[in-house]
Amino acid sequence: MFALPLHRKSIQSLCLLTLGFLCFLIRPQHLNAQTFNQIQFVIGTGGDDLRGDSSATATLLAPNGSTLQVITLKAQNQSGWGNNSSHTVTAALSPARAASAIGHVVITLTSHNGFAETDDNWNVQSVVATLSNGGSGAMQFINGSGSPLARLTHSAPTLTLTPLPIVPPGMFDQIEFVIGTGGDDLRGDSSATATLLAANGATLQVITLKAQSDPGWGNNTTHTVTKSLTSPLGLFGIADIVITLTSHNSVFETDDNWNVQDVVVKLSNNGSGTKQIMHAFGDPMKRLTGSDPRLALPLPPIMLGPVCAGGNNGCTNVTTYHNDAQRTGWTSTEKTLTTFNVKPATFGHIATITVDDQVDTQPLVVNGVTFITTENNTVYALNFWTGATVIHHLGAPVPTPLGCGNNGPNVGINGTGVIDPVAQTFFVDTYLSENGTPTHKIHALNLSTLAEHASSPVTVAATHSVQGGGTFTFNATYQRQRSALLLANGNLYAGYGSFCDWGGAPILAAGSWD
Repeated sequence: MFALPLHRKSIQSLCLLTLGFLCFLIRPQHLNAQTFNQIQFVIGTGGDDLRGDSSATATLLAPNGSTLQVITLKAQNQSGWGNNSSHTVTAALSPARAASAIGHVVITLTSHNGFAETDDNWNVQSVVATLSNGGSGAMQFINGSGSPLARLTHSAPTLTLTPLPIVPPGMFDQIEFVIGTGGDDLRGDSSATATLLAANGATLQVITLKAQSDPGWGNNTTHTVTKSLTSPLGLFGIADIVITLTSHNSVFETDDNWNVQDVVVKLSNNGSGTKQIMHAFGDPMKRLTGSDPRLALPLPPIMLGPVCAGGNNGCTNVTTYHNDAQRTGWTSTEKTLTTFNVKPATFGHIATITVDDQVDTQPLVVNGVTFITTENNTVYALNFWTGATVIHHLGAPVPTPLGCGNNGPNVGINGTGVIDPVAQTFFVDTYLSENGTPTHKIHALNLSTLAEHASSPVTVAATHSVQGGGTFTFNATYQRQRSALLLANGNLYAGYGSFCDWGGAPILAAGSWD
C-alpha cells in the first residue's frame, strides 16, 4: 500500500497539494431535528397465534412514562393472526412527533373470551417499527426479534420495547457490505473481516463478513452483510476499510484464494437514510491470497468542498497535467494563496490517502472529486464533498518491463490521464499484462461511475512508414506511455517513449471515441 499526502492552507480553506494548488472551502452542514406524522408496525407472529376474538394495541409512552397515543394493532372484530405470519399496521401520529419524544412502546394483548374459553396466548416473534412522513423519509426506530421475542399471556400480557438509540444528525449507526465474489470462491473454512480505520490509523471496529463456520461464498455470487456500528460515525469518520482473508487450513490443505469482484459499502441509521460511501470493482478488483490477504479501500478522511460550486467566481477544475495544454502549471485564477498564508502554521499536511501502488501521475480534480491513478492500473475517485469513493481496477500491471529499472516494480498507469468535462469522461492509458503479454489500452471512463464507455477500452496499435524507407510498428513490449495524455481539437494524443531506450518514441492521436 502507498500513501498520498494531502496538505492544508489557511483557516478559511483547505488545499490539496499536488503539482499545483487546488483550494477548497469547508462548509458546515446544518441539520434540523425531524418530526414524523406516521408510524408503521411490522409484527411477526410465531408458533402461537393471536386469536380472532383477541385484540392488540401499541401504546406510545413519553420518556416520563405518560401516554402519548394508543394505536390499535388488531381489533376484536378483525381476523386472527395465524401461526408464523406477518402483519403490517400503519397509523397516523397525532400530533406529529420527533423520535426522541417516544420513550417506550408497549404492546398489549387483550383476551375477549367466549363461554368456557381460556385466555389467549400469543407468541410475538418480531417487531419492526418505522417513523415517516406519509411514508417518505422512513426511519426505523424499533427492531426486536427472538424465538419468540415474547409470549404474551393473561398473566403477562404486555411487551415493552425501547426505541433504538437516536443517532445525532449526520451520524450513522449501521454499515452494510454487498460483496461480489468472482471466479475463485471464498472457501467454507476460510473467514473474512472488514476493519474500519480512523485517519490516524487507529482501529474503529472489526466486522466479521464471513465466519469460519459460515458456508462458503461460491464463484460468481453476491453476499450482503449488515452490522451495527459500536459507536455512531459520521461521514469522513472512516479513512480506510481493509478487507482481510484468513485461511484456516486443514491437513494438506493450501491457503485459500479469493477473487473479490465488487464491493459496495453503505451507511445508514438502522437501515434508514442510506448513504453509499464506497463502490470498488474490477475483474477482479483484487485476488486475495495467503501471501497477499488484504484489500485496502480508502475513503476521503476530511471534508473538502469546492470554493465555488459549478465553476463560479473564477474557480478552475484541473482536468489535464499542469493545468493546460501548454503544461505551464499556472492557475491564472488563483487569488487565495499568498506569501502571508502559505506558511508552516497554516499550510501543510492534513491527511493521507492509502492507495494500492505507487502514484507517478498528477491527481486531477473536477467539482470537488479528486481522481488518482496508480501503477497497479487502479483509478480512484474520491469525493471530498460527499465522503464517497469509487474505485475501478482496470487489470494487472506489467512487473519490471524488460528488466529495466523504473520508478517502482510495476508499470501500469504511468502517464497522467486527461478529463473531458463536457463529455464527462476520464481517459487513461493502462499498461497491462494479459496472459503474460504486455499491452497498452486506452480507457474512456464515466466520470461519475468510472464504468467503461461503449467501445472502451481500445488496444493501442499502429503501423507507419518511416522516412527513408522501412516501417515502424508499435510494439507494446518496448513502448512506455510516460507523458500525460492530451485533448486538443477533438483528438486524444498519447506520447510513448521506450523502456531502456528500446525502439522508437511515437506520438499517437485518436479522433472520435465512438
